[in-house]
Amino acid sequence: MSHICHDLLSKSANTLKISGGGLKSFIKTRWTSMYESTYSIVRMRRALEEVIFSIFIILLIFYGLYQNF
Repeated sequence: MSHICHDLLSKSANTLKISGGGLKSFIKTRWTSMYESTYSIVRMRRALEEVIFSIFIILLIFYGLYQNF
């Protein structure tokens, strides 16, 4: 499932013309990684919202609850 989410996020970021790469992970030993991780979430917010909404719709369709939501 994570590779599907990664693909959705990459496509959404490209569509929204968000540059700077994907989400950054936090590394305890690097003090700047906390900033980079937080900044990547803020920068990718719109793309993340689109992915979450897409997954929500997919789950509604899968469980048969989607009726022109």
